[in-house]
Amino acid sequence: MKYSWPNTVFILFALPALLLAFFGTSAGAAAGEVITDEAELAALLSIVEEETELATKSKMNSDFVPGIVTILHGNDLEAQGIRTVWEALSLVPGMQTRLNETRSPGTVVRGIDFAFNSGNIKVLVNSVPVSQEFSGVEVTALNLPIEFVDRIEVIRGPGSSIYGNAAYSGLINVITREETRPVFVRLEEHDAYGAGTLVSWASQKKPVRLTLALSGRQDDQAGLTGTKTGSDDQRFALFSLSYGDFTVQAQGLKRDFSAEYDPNNPPPGPLTPFLNEDLWATQISHRRTWSPLLKTEGSVSFLSQDLSATTSEYKGNSFEGRFDFTWTGWDHQTLLVGLSYGNSRTDEAFRAVPTPPGMPQNHASFSGLNRRLWSVWLQDQIAVTEGLTLTAGLRFDRFSDVADDSIAPRLALVWHAAENHILKAQYAEGFHAPTFWELYADGEHNQELESERIETTELSYTYRRPASVARVTLFDSRLRNMLGPDGRSPAGPVFGNPGYATSRGVEMELARELNDWLKVDANLSYVSTEDFRPLPDYSESPAAADWLGNLSFLAKPMRDLAIGLRWHYVSDRVANIPEAAGYNMVDLTFSWFSLFSSRITLRAGVKNLFDEDSYSLISRPNIIHPLSFSERTIWLQLSFKP
Repeated sequence: MKYSWPNTVFILFALPALLLAFFGTSAGAAAGEVITDEAELAALLSIVEEETELATKSKMNSDFVPGIVTILHGNDLEAQGIRTVWEALSLVPGMQTRLNETRSPGTVVRGIDFAFNSGNIKVLVNSVPVSQEFSGVEVTALNLPIEFVDRIEVIRGPGSSIYGNAAYSGLINVITREETRPVFVRLEEHDAYGAGTLVSWASQKKPVRLTLALSGRQDDQAGLTGTKTGSDDQRFALFSLSYGDFTVQAQGLKRDFSAEYDPNNPPPGPLTPFLNEDLWATQISHRRTWSPLLKTEGSVSFLSQDLSATTSEYKGNSFEGRFDFTWTGWDHQTLLVGLSYGNSRTDEAFRAVPTPPGMPQNHASFSGLNRRLWSVWLQDQIAVTEGLTLTAGLRFDRFSDVADDSIAPRLALVWHAAENHILKAQYAEGFHAPTFWELYADGEHNQELESERIETTELSYTYRRPASVARVTLFDSRLRNMLGPDGRSPAGPVFGNPGYATSRGVEMELARELNDWLKVDANLSYVSTEDFRPLPDYSESPAAADWLGNLSFLAKPMRDLAIGLRWHYVSDRVANIPEAAGYNMVDLTFSWFSLFSSRITLRAGVKNLFDEDSYSLISRPNIIHPLSFSERTIWLQLSFKP
């Protein structure tokens, strides 16, 4: 018998718990540690100020960057039993994770669902793009193992003023580790297993560093309930070589997925979906400080993608060269100027186009397509007073195959009002250019199609003191020119820009060291949306939840033992089906350091401890279909330091 909680329980009990955690207990400093494992345990329980370059391309304390940035740390995520980057994103306020019929990872950010590019987000690994936005496919790189991750930096909301196309709903940069990690082997209930390692070497005499990471995972049930048979084989490879000011990076992934669904509960489309993907992303970059006033960074990147799925195929590549120039020669100002040129080429592509009942199946196929892109951007950070900073930015993008040019402005104020109090205000816009199959839905180039636009205003208050931080963010987003079928063709969709939507809400966050052996992290977000795309019978995104919440505890009750407990809440979705009901997921993780030897670490845990029914909803213009997340799963992971 399943254990089910009312959907209101998180709201009723989480807020009092947050207030008690913040005001009720004095924090203590972590005890000094000697060996590496004890130092890692202490780090898990600490709350420190952090620096990031993601929001402005200049290193800043994350509390003072314009916009809303969340930073997740790999060590914390491991201790909470998080397995992949995609799983970790459910910890970000306002970000809901979802899957499609091939278990490809996606997100719903601030209540608006998008079918392409994992929710219209841009994904980087070590600042290298790992998604081909022109193809529109989900970003498999989000399945990267957490064991390789040093931290995940997330911008909630538009990031197009710096990062351009597809930094629309959000931007994610995964920073991988540079130090050698143990070899790990993981076993899971329901026929899943994986292994991996990361090796790093640095010269003592020359500025040379080499890093190599390899991992593989096999899931013989494809990770989904409701399937008769399934298989999901994933492999990742990361390579980095730096010498002085130069860095060469290469990242590759290979995925083979297949499943046979129960005919009594079929997904949209065939009963036997499959996906085979090979992707390589490479980049050569040069970063140099010429003087205390002048820094430059240039890069050349290349991405190759070969994907074959049940109803689509895509083979193509993209190239981009970019150059950034940072000048601090004027008093109290940091000026950033950048420009880039890119080309996305589709060698071969095919997609089955949905058609109304009774109509013959429509297909779109083409080859030899090119999208050229020219971009220039400008950003100025001005220290108006000692505690007040103004950031103004503007980016211009011209696509060779889209009807309009894209301009993305940004204006932000950050005010350090008092020692512990920080206020932020920002207005930012983002854009997302049509994917290849939206441009060529009926086999012909739609020269009237424009880019989707988002305009977001944010207000944020941060209160920070030693061993604790609290944050409240208000946001208001207006989305226009949203892509969707315009109803002009009876044989299948011809896309236009008929849609518009609004998204307004609040995000609350808290992290606190309760004492020297216990830390709590919590967040709660609410969003109210109106979505006027062609979604039958709905005025909101049917797959999106209004309320999202997390409550996590990390404890160190013994010298070499860490315990992680996480409660994840998703409220009812709008869709009028039973599977759209809200759910609560509880995960429990134990980590034993220096088990029998200082070289061995054992982690064990249970995901979905109470075996709660939970579903990811596939939302398409003509259908909404539920897919069950994994049931309760016991797992075991052994790590060995060579």
